[in-house]
Amino acid sequence: MTVTPCYRRVVCLALIALFTHIPPVSVLAAQDSTMAPRPRLCFRGRAKPACDRFFLTEVGVYHPMVSSTVTYDGFGGITPYPTYRYPDVGRQLTFQLGAMVNRGTSSALGGAVVFGGGLGGADFGIVGRYRRWLTPDGFALDLSAGAIQGEMDGPLFITGDARGATAEIALNAADYGAVVLRTDYLRRGGQTSSALYGGVRLGSRPAVGATAGLVVVWAAIIAAFANSDF
Repeated sequence: MTVTPCYRRVVCLALIALFTHIPPVSVLAAQDSTMAPRPRLCFRGRAKPACDRFFLTEVGVYHPMVSSTVTYDGFGGITPYPTYRYPDVGRQLTFQLGAMVNRGTSSALGGAVVFGGGLGGADFGIVGRYRRWLTPDGFALDLSAGAIQGEMDGPLFITGDARGATAEIALNAADYGAVVLRTDYLRRGGQTSSALYGGVRLGSRPAVGATAGLVVVWAAIIAAFANSDF
C-alpha cells in the first residue's frame, strides 16, 4: 500500500509530538528520587531512617532481688516442722513477641505479648512498650508496663492463679541484648505478691538462636528420660 505525502506528514508530526513530550532520563531520575520511599519493616530495631517499623523477639532471664514472702508454719502447727518464711516468687525465663513503630527519629511505640515460666511469678501478660533512641547505632532506653497473670505460692506450698501488673526499664544495646530492671505485682484473694527483678535479655537474632538452643536441649532431656530404664 502506498502512503501519500499527506499521511507521511501526519505520522512525522505525531512522532515529533510524542518524543518532544517524553521527559529525558535525567528528569525521570530526579522524579524517582523525590518519590516517598516505602516504609521499612525491620527484624532488628533501629531508629529512622533505617527502620519505620520493627519486630520484637526477646528472651530473658530474671532473678528476684527483693520479693515478698509467705510463712511455712509446719502444716498449721500440728507437726514438729519449724516455722520459717520463704520467697513466693523465683527465677524466671520469659519470651516477648511484639512490634513497634518509630515516631520520628527519637522514639518508638508498640506492644508485646509476654510468656513466662519459673518458680512462681508471671506466666502471661500484655504490655505496652516505649523506646527512646539514645544513639543512631541503636542504643536505647526501653520502658514497658502492662497486665500479667501467673502463679503465686501460698502457705503449705499451695499455688494458685493470680493477676496483677508489671513494669520494667531496660538499657538496650541495638536489640542484641539488654540489662533489665523489672517489678511485678500479683494478687490472689486477700494475698499479694511483689518482686523486684534484675535480668538480662537477648533480642533479634541472638534471641532466636538462644530459643532454638533451649528447644534442642529440652528435646534432648525428654528423649533421654524416654529412653531411660527408670
